[in-house]
Amino acid sequence: MRVVITEFYSMMFRLTGAKLFSYIAGLLYLSALNFITINGLASLMNGWLGFVGLILVLFRFPISLATAVGIFGLTYWLTPTVQTVAKDAKKTSSYMTLILYSIFGMLLLTYLKFGDALFT
Repeated sequence: MRVVITEFYSMMFRLTGAKLFSYIAGLLYLSALNFITINGLASLMNGWLGFVGLILVLFRFPISLATAVGIFGLTYWLTPTVQTVAKDAKKTSSYMTLILYSIFGMLLLTYLKFGDALFT
């Protein structure tokens, strides 16, 4: 997570020049990707593991808002401070991890929305 938020912060800081906005945007983007990834992987493993049904309950509408807030809180708790991210962002030259994680999230989201139509 540290690499992804550092890469996103670096990209946003180059575009906007605002430290706090870049950090918060990185947290929101990473939280959204984590939400999509957990939901997608749980949907893919629905028949394999018994406890996955309980995880999928967390992604239904009224409860999904609390789940999104929980994932944002966990992401905020696990990521380094703004100063540490800003210091690490000066060393970053590649966005490969951010691009790959974003593509993985888009593939999972596409499968969740159109999987039945694509694979039947």
